Amino acid sequence: MGRLQRTADEFHQFSPLPFSEPNASDFNHIVEHALNVCAQSSSQIQTETNVDENVSTILMAPGQIAQVLQNRIKNAIGWIPKM
Repeated sequence: MGRLQRTADEFHQFSPLPFSEPNASDFNHIVEHALNVCAQSSSQIQTETNVDENVSTILMAPGQIAQVLQNRIKNAIGWIPKM
């Protein structure tokens, strides 16, 4: 990732998430979307999902959950040794 992208990611990581009303959302879809977004930022990784179909719709703030997942995934990608 470039310097500007890292700076933006760090800002988002420490900035407070805006309040969002919880609603019934498809958690599996949010997880898969977060993985796809992060995988597109690095051609060096491959992702695989194995979601529990019994836990698909839950009450949550989907935008906030997506941002948290993307932050965690990007942080993990940043720790993968370069080949």
